[in-house]
Amino acid sequence: MMKKIIVVLLAAMLLIGCVQAQSRASALIEKSEECKMIGKTFAEVEDRYGPLLSVYIEADGAPLFLLEKTAIGFYFGNLAIPATWHSYAASGMIPATVVIRDVPAAEICTGVSGRLKDYGVQDVGEISENLHMLEPEYSDRLGKDVYTLYLTEQDLILSALCEKDQGIITKETVVRIQKGTTPGHTVAPEDLPTPTPLIPIPTPDYETPYQTAKTYMEKGQYVEALAIFKELNGYGDSEALILRCQNEIVYQNAMEQYKGRHYKEAEILFKSLGNFRDAEIYMLRARILPSKKGDRIIFGRFEQDDKTSSPEDIEWIVLARSGNKRMLISRYILTTLPFDKNHKVADDRENIAEAGRVPAPWEKSSLRKWLNGTFYTTAFDKVEQSVIQTTRITNEGNNGFNIKGGAATKDKIFLLSISEATKYFTKDANRKTSKTNYAKNIYSLGKRYNWWWLRSPGMHYDFAAIVMSGGGYTEGSGEWQGRGANNPGGVRPVMWIDLS
Repeated sequence: MMKKIIVVLLAAMLLIGCVQAQSRASALIEKSEECKMIGKTFAEVEDRYGPLLSVYIEADGAPLFLLEKTAIGFYFGNLAIPATWHSYAASGMIPATVVIRDVPAAEICTGVSGRLKDYGVQDVGEISENLHMLEPEYSDRLGKDVYTLYLTEQDLILSALCEKDQGIITKETVVRIQKGTTPGHTVAPEDLPTPTPLIPIPTPDYETPYQTAKTYMEKGQYVEALAIFKELNGYGDSEALILRCQNEIVYQNAMEQYKGRHYKEAEILFKSLGNFRDAEIYMLRARILPSKKGDRIIFGRFEQDDKTSSPEDIEWIVLARSGNKRMLISRYILTTLPFDKNHKVADDRENIAEAGRVPAPWEKSSLRKWLNGTFYTTAFDKVEQSVIQTTRITNEGNNGFNIKGGAATKDKIFLLSISEATKYFTKDANRKTSKTNYAKNIYSLGKRYNWWWLRSPGMHYDFAAIVMSGGGYTEGSGEWQGRGANNPGGVRPVMWIDLS
């Protein structure tokens, strides 16, 4: 379960909330500690206010917004109350207090369906439509139209107060529910009219608002589209488009975090989107971009514990960084393989001239073929492969023994050269590493030794240089001697990745 996820109070809140209005009242509300909770994580909000399922942001005791925690893990302003907000914005009144608090189940709120659900009523859609079709009666005392509906099966009385001649019940309409003849929980009109009998309900027109919502989507106004789709009772493909809008809203928020270099928050949000759009590549970038030289990162998967269940995450060390590029080497020896498995190597104890030895250059080695074939395709998924660069590799010789190097190559995955091993690891202790269980068990000798291959030649043309188990490179001569190319040795893959 996510430890931390951004509380997406949505652009809807911003449209009717703390950044839209320009009045003095708006400015004060913007600066309130409660409105600063917008954009904070669940943990930050709930550590301060406790677990919140439905939350009011209020000004002077009047609700500005009602926020509900949804199944996908974000706060959505399903039942906004712009009328209260706009009264401040229009008049310039200054609210004395702005607070966040939980909403008791029996308390009045806006929206017909929200109140009915508090009373355990399930068929709220049909009841809401019935209320819309009633003829209101005007209340002189209240100065409002009053709609009243008796729900005899539930023993409830539903009343809605609207502005005179408004002609429609909206989510901003004040709604009161009474249990039988028991008074409600808020100030109720004393002169409720006799309820109007129900009249036949025509088939609602969903196509018009559906097309309006689609237009909002085309313009990238997903908050507005989402609000409309939620009212369509599953019309057409509105359920799928609700999910699309929710994902787009989260995606927009994630991109804002990413562009603001809030990489941890961006990674969490992109991860919640799965394979939606290009969320996977941005999740990868957000995870690795903060890394610097010497850091350890996770990238790809490869068998390491030598069990058949599944491969394990590969841990890498950042050797170098250049802008959005990182040079990586595996922290551990991942496997044990010959440098060139079919190469015939002359015995080092035999007095054979170099001209009589068959060279074993990196460009023709079986290990290079394995790294850029089997390893590349199995250890990394398509997203990870897309950031692994093709690097031009210069293959220098071994100056200590006057052994020439091979031709330059272009590789996705490669090994360090002698010069790179000394450049990026300045001490023997830093080159020292260990094998995974998988690498140990491939060859019997693998359990004893932790030396690993370099791509440069060793003391002979048919040798490849190595880093010894202790991190050094010599057994006595003072130079990079290496091992015969057909010996099984440790493999620490190297690569450049580009996160641009």
